[in-house]
Amino acid sequence: MEPVPVACVSYLNALPFVAGLKRSPYFELATGNPARCTAMLAEGRADLALVPVAAIRKYGFTIVSDYCIGADGRVESVLLLSQQPLEQVRRIILDYQSQTSVALARVLEQRRWQTGARFVDGKPGFEDLLQDTTAGVVIGDRAMRLKGKFAHTWDLAHEWKLMTGLPFVFACWCAKNPLPEDTLQQLNTTLADGISRLDDLWDPDLEKDLSRDAQQHYLQHAVSYRLDASKRAAMDVFLEYAAPYLQETEAADDKNVS
Repeated sequence: MEPVPVACVSYLNALPFVAGLKRSPYFELATGNPARCTAMLAEGRADLALVPVAAIRKYGFTIVSDYCIGADGRVESVLLLSQQPLEQVRRIILDYQSQTSVALARVLEQRRWQTGARFVDGKPGFEDLLQDTTAGVVIGDRAMRLKGKFAHTWDLAHEWKLMTGLPFVFACWCAKNPLPEDTLQQLNTTLADGISRLDDLWDPDLEKDLSRDAQQHYLQHAVSYRLDASKRAAMDVFLEYAAPYLQETEAADDKNVS
């Protein structure tokens, strides 16, 4: 039996999943940012992938695992960064790597922050533009590296928790097409194996900016991996709130294709 092709996010938060998948003979692993993982699943280059929640409805993906990338409070890696207080922010540049964090920022602006700031789509290197009254949504390992360089930081998962009282789910394990039940069971077992090794996991490539102890704290206390009933309910609320923004994105994508 040939290994099942799987795409997983290459950020620190997914390191337990990567560790489990690398140990398993059942899966062939490819890694990348959330946008790349989504594209691989949508285009059939992967049978399973860890994809942003915002992409699930757009591509008709099905959630197939009991594990996710979530948070019940501060997540520390999905941030709004600014040199000015929130009330002075006039422009917010949006990270190009994940639709979920972008949609969450828009929901928070409408329902919580209400700054009136203008949103702008970011491109690679947009972090250098975050100065004066321009803030930015930055995700993943880049966010954790940059956090200390800005006077003001807002953790989007924490802001969501304050607004709704709910946890948040950033990404889920999904399939585009039906897969054998034993494959899905093996995926759950493999992911659980990786999570069971949290005490031993850290990324030496990040150690210059984030110590081993800091990485361990993040993996063990900031990220919540179990996709339980409360997180599923939170996803429903988020997708309801974010629907107008996700529809705008889908319409823009369709226009670009045509």
